[in-house]
Amino acid sequence: VGGEAIHILLWPLGGLAFVKPPMTPTAELITVVGGPLVNAVLWALFWAVDQYAMPHIAGNFAPGSQAFRYLALIVDWMIWANRLQFLFNVLVPVYPMDSGRILHCILWYILGYQRSLLIAGMTGTVGGLGFVVLGLGLRQITIPIVGITLGREPSLILVGMGVFFAMQSFAVYQQAQAIQGWRKR
Repeated sequence: VGGEAIHILLWPLGGLAFVKPPMTPTAELITVVGGPLVNAVLWALFWAVDQYAMPHIAGNFAPGSQAFRYLALIVDWMIWANRLQFLFNVLVPVYPMDSGRILHCILWYILGYQRSLLIAGMTGTVGGLGFVVLGLGLRQITIPIVGITLGREPSLILVGMGVFFAMQSFAVYQQAQAIQGWRKR
């Protein structure tokens, strides 16, 4: 998109790309969508391996082979992890997650940079507080596509994630307010 890729960090749970795309909604959107797109491709790839390659690979192992069971377990885990990461990154509109940034980019086309940042920041703040509520066990939700229930019992991880998301999103909201104040002067 004509920007700059400063640093890319890959690790077992995914990766982070430190980039500077041009300051346009299209460039930002293309850059942000790249992350979840990687998980979608890996999800589909490992699903195809499971469905089509694993039956053929099984013939190369002794019946009930421990090595084949480990291989099947790794493939299943990669399907689950990439599906979960893709859906989490796309369906949870909080900063710094990709979906919060995607929401900002889409609204940017309609409302302009500052107003879209205000809305995305506030949406993410409310979403982060929702994670805190789930983490405290005050409410329960089930996400059928991944078969996970959140809020069934208290979870410090969810509370921690919620606090982090709310703080990051509120910082974005405050940044948008500062932009508005700067333009008034």
